[in-house]
Amino acid sequence: MYLYDLDVSVVVPLEQKERIEGLVKQRSGEIGDRIARILRGASDRMLKEDDLRALRQQVLETLREIVEDENLIQRVLIPRFVPMRAD
Repeated sequence: MYLYDLDVSVVVPLEQKERIEGLVKQRSGEIGDRIARILRGASDRMLKEDDLRALRQQVLETLREIVEDENLIQRVLIPRFVPMRAD
């Protein structure tokens, strides 16, 4: 069993920065829950990808659903991803 400590950032147009910050504040619980679900359901292969491409894509799709705007979030970045053995 592993625990994952990670940071998730998003790239948005500069003029949308305040909007996304507000949405993140309003929906932080839902965002955290959905990302946790993605991680719990992720395959070992996905979590071991060098670039975390599949994980970033799933998080991007989920965040776009939450903010209800396909174009607001351009990319998802995961600058820190630390797996830790839990046993």
